[in-house]
Amino acid sequence: MTVKTSLRYLENRWDAQTASGHDEPELLRYRSNLLGSDLRITNFGGGNTSSKILQPDPVTGKQEMVLWIKGSGGDLGSIKLMFSLVVGAIHRNSRIGNSSSSVMMTFCRI
Repeated sequence: MTVKTSLRYLENRWDAQTASGHDEPELLRYRSNLLGSDLRITNFGGGNTSSKILQPDPVTGKQEMVLWIKGSGGDLGSIKLMFSLVVGAIHRNSRIGNSSSSVMMTFCRI
């Protein structure tokens, strides 16, 4: 008995010209939107992506590792805003005992 199967590969939707005009956080959003636009690999209304990007801290101006996050609760295919956390600031504050949620939220930005 012969069983016929057909495989369908994911389409490469990456547009290098579109991507070339984006900075690193915008590239994460672009990648996230592309992943979320294919319902074979993500569920509508969900999905998480993140990326650590070296960029200036908005408070100190010092180069810091910033974690950009598309968290739960929004559609990956259409998300426009992402959260970012200045990783170094969180680590410094946790070492001195300032790890409460309210202190940590001061390091969050949209």
